Order: sequence, then structure tokens, then C-alpha cells
Amino acid sequence: MTGSHLGYSHNPAVLWLAADRLAQPLGEWRPFDPPTALQRHFPADLSSELTW
Repeated sequence: MTGSHLGYSHNPAVLWLAADRLAQPLGEWRPFDPPTALQRHFPADLSSELTW
């Protein structure tokens, strides 16, 4: 997920992600799989590219 910290509450992709996570039944965790039409808003894990 890309964006600024304050902008997350106005980002439709973030709202989609939060709704998807909250809609899961208790005890039935599954990885997030964005719909094909929205995949460009959910880039692959970029944490390996971060330099601190």
C-alpha cells in the first residue's frame, strides 16, 4: 500500500483492504488477495528495498 499516513483514511484502496480484513470470520484468517481490477493499488512487498 502506498500513500501518506494521513492520506490513508481517504484512499479507496485502504478502505477496501480494511473492509476485506474486517469481513473475515473469526478464526478463518486468509491472506489478502486484491481483486484483479485493483491489483495495481496493492504493490508487492517492497520492504526488502527499504534502507534504514
